[in-house]
Amino acid sequence: MPVKDAFFFIRFAYALRRLQQRHTSMGLTPGRVWASYAEGISDEVATRLPVTERSTFRGRAVLWIEKPDVGGNELSVANPSAGLKLLRAPRRFVPPEAQAAWRVIASNGRAIHPAAQPLICAGEPGQGVTGTMFFNEPVDAVITWVDGSDPEWVQRKSAFQPGQSARESSNVEARFSDNNELRACLRGIAAYAPWIRHIYIVTDQQVPAWLDQSAGQAGGTGVSIVDHREILPHNVLPTFNSHVIESALHRIPGLSEHYLYFNDDVILGAPSTPEDFFTPAGQMRVSLSGQGIHGDLPVMDSARKNRELLMQLTGTIMDRRYKHVPHAQLRSVAYELEEAIEEHISQTRSHRFRNPADVSFASSLLLSYAVATGRAVPSALSYSYIDVGQNDAVRRLGGLLRERTAAQNGSAEQGYGRLVNCFNQVKTMSAGNSKALRKTLEAMWPWACPWETT
Repeated sequence: MPVKDAFFFIRFAYALRRLQQRHTSMGLTPGRVWASYAEGISDEVATRLPVTERSTFRGRAVLWIEKPDVGGNELSVANPSAGLKLLRAPRRFVPPEAQAAWRVIASNGRAIHPAAQPLICAGEPGQGVTGTMFFNEPVDAVITWVDGSDPEWVQRKSAFQPGQSARESSNVEARFSDNNELRACLRGIAAYAPWIRHIYIVTDQQVPAWLDQSAGQAGGTGVSIVDHREILPHNVLPTFNSHVIESALHRIPGLSEHYLYFNDDVILGAPSTPEDFFTPAGQMRVSLSGQGIHGDLPVMDSARKNRELLMQLTGTIMDRRYKHVPHAQLRSVAYELEEAIEEHISQTRSHRFRNPADVSFASSLLLSYAVATGRAVPSALSYSYIDVGQNDAVRRLGGLLRERTAAQNGSAEQGYGRLVNCFNQVKTMSAGNSKALRKTLEAMWPWACPWETT
């Protein structure tokens, strides 16, 4: 191994250990069920305050106290003898009727994970509204996933080959590999987006061995497997083309009008709210990339196709791409667009592998169409993108680990870190990169989510 690479692996290992130690000091040991950890923290804090009522707001624990006598002074809420350390809570996380609010960042000298920090709210729950505007409609999550090592799936794929016009990258191993990102993606939703109503995992006759679909049925966020056969015409199956799969996500039975579309390698890394993805009026928020539509990369094929269709449909010129984030979607707009470009959708669905003539529907054209027709607005999310197949992946993963440790130091004013983390794999990873990625996922999302059996 070259000296430079060895240096980055050593730095990565040190950053990994620091973050693991940080989580352990918070009482968040590997495999601990997230709900148990968060509830335990809330119970502990509640015993030290004159709590008049307990509730939740968007999945987060809220402890209500009487309005402080001294103008919201933190010391009138939790004095040193209570062993609590407080910071003012950002208004976007606070129930609208609260007159003042704090988040508990430490208890008895032990830091609390940012997503489990209970809110202390002063005022009377349900009495009056003093806050800002909130989006208050159900939001679901849709995650596309494939396990490219599944022997039955491999056998199905081996019966087909890309067409002559397809690029070589349409059938590379990296496009179908599973590095346990789905488990981390679900853990991210459990901790950072507990306001999600239901999670749909879209697959091709596959179910993760560790997934418990019964969890959440009695309350809380539920999870379901959706097979390609439930949303796509049978004559286009099996398909190994993500453009085909994402052209039919809005057809999932029971899906909410507002939903988020995740690739499984897109993982939440900080507490979120629905307003991060939708305006209070229900418009989609879309995250534009700084990259234009030019060059000869395979991804530019569908981008140029989308640009052409958008111009025909709306007269709008879009020359920007979109970031790899959870894409806000409106089901009604998806149906509207599908009908408007039915011929192009049918052509895309006829390609079992990616093809230069494909429409990139949910992750691109739908976003541009919604902006052009007034159903979406450009926005920005704190975001990290790492191509884990590149030679610098270990260095960048180490940097992300160090950043996460600093963001969870227990005293930072925000203490959240990046909202979205994408670990994209464009080409096959080296063994070292693969090991580093798995260790990163385990360290950044070490807890167990409600939908895991093991």
